[in-house]
Amino acid sequence: MDPNHQETARRKLATLHQGDSSVEELIQEFKIHESTSRLGDVGLVDHFEQVIHLRLHESIYCLEPMLTTWAEWKHKASLLDNQWRHFQDMQPKAAANQTLLFCSSPAVTSTATPTQ
Repeated sequence: MDPNHQETARRKLATLHQGDSSVEELIQEFKIHESTSRLGDVGLVDHFEQVIHLRLHESIYCLEPMLTTWAEWKHKASLLDNQWRHFQDMQPKAAANQTLLFCSSPAVTSTATPTQ
């Protein structure tokens, strides 16, 4: 038996990476270790932010209001990841390798010439 099960659980959370897995799969891994780690909302969110894809992390930071709880992070990350995967499935193979964010750009520039 592990004499320091809390530290072991924290170490396991820190070594997880999303990779090709869905956020749902990653969340399941977190559920295995979250109670033993005793990290609480702030610690779990901190670890989660470190292991999700950068594009997903950036998309979450574009949300208003900013997420504050572990439950909110799990819910929105799962939703955005599912949307991204559905979008990727709909794209031709050449476009599937491009990275897009779920954020809207702050300004849209028109290249059309005005008609008179």
